[in-house]
Amino acid sequence: MADNATSSELVTLLAISRRITTEPTSEALYQTILEKAVQLTDAEGGTIYFYDETSNRLVFKFVISTNPEVVNRLKGLELEKGVGIVGTVAQTLQSDLVVDTGSDPRFAKTIDQITGFETRSVLTVPLHFYDDETQSRTLVGVLQLVNKRHGTFAGADVEKIEAFGGFTAALLTRANLLQRIRRQYLGTIASLAEAVDAKDPYTHGHSERVSAYSLALAEATGLSQAQLFDLRVSSLLHDIGKIAIPDAILLKQGYLTDEEYARIKTHCKEGVRILRPVQMPHAVYAGILYHHEKWDGSGYPEQRKGKDIPLFARFVAFADALDAITTERSYKKARTFDEARDNILRDAGKHFDPELALMFCSLALENTRALSHTQFF
Repeated sequence: MADNATSSELVTLLAISRRITTEPTSEALYQTILEKAVQLTDAEGGTIYFYDETSNRLVFKFVISTNPEVVNRLKGLELEKGVGIVGTVAQTLQSDLVVDTGSDPRFAKTIDQITGFETRSVLTVPLHFYDDETQSRTLVGVLQLVNKRHGTFAGADVEKIEAFGGFTAALLTRANLLQRIRRQYLGTIASLAEAVDAKDPYTHGHSERVSAYSLALAEATGLSQAQLFDLRVSSLLHDIGKIAIPDAILLKQGYLTDEEYARIKTHCKEGVRILRPVQMPHAVYAGILYHHEKWDGSGYPEQRKGKDIPLFARFVAFADALDAITTERSYKKARTFDEARDNILRDAGKHFDPELALMFCSLALENTRALSHTQFF
């Protein structure tokens, strides 16, 4: 039986490590790690705290408990580094096994009072990694398990969870690095989009607003975080092709000639041409290329119709229209959001996806000013 148990534990550890190295970082993955740690040690519950270097505090993030109220009551909880069992483990980077919390003065009884949970024993492990550059260990969080169901926590449990600690620290480190890279990436893209908008004083902030409106609608339809990220990129860059349009046409006061309008319409294909060497996901290019297509097939550049128009492009079409209607341009005055709603609903089934039109109007138009400042990443 012991060999079977050891084999099962090894398989679990290998499975988790594989997920960490092959899957995108997600809250579901963190929760899975915690669930497996609880399972391997036969614990009643567990918690993961993330370390916030700026505040020097440990912030509650994930919990498993037999009491569903525990999760709600722990939201927002922060612990000071160096204080209590969790804080001590964070300070020393040493695992700590407390068989009887009642006899340990470091145990914070107030947490049990807050949650209504009775903590009898805890196994706490630091989540850290070795930094080759600084030649020191860096804390990323703390994993704590509570109340072994049968018997008491022992050295074997410590060894298993320290292995988990190594995997989880790697995941957290990767997640933090990925988040920093994403912020830098989006910052570069936002600056590029702003450079395009800045060519025309009437379009200042246009790309950022279009992105915010597009994301609001996409989030309501249930897109994943990965899809939202790609949409953020696509919507910010939807007009990037205007870089290739001569200023004499782009900044012309008044109406365009047929030839000038035909040149303007090339900005969708120009945008994809400019960005093709970056090797972005197909959906990003699709949003840029087709955001001027219309539901009835009368748009450009390929006269696509209905659901042959990619989803990102349909999102951006709503957002682009809303911003065009409600901001002043050289050739027209800005109209109200109520007028924009009426226009969009009137054109549902012609210009816009009719199923999304009502949703967009109820979401984006009711919260337009707030949404223009929304930060999704």
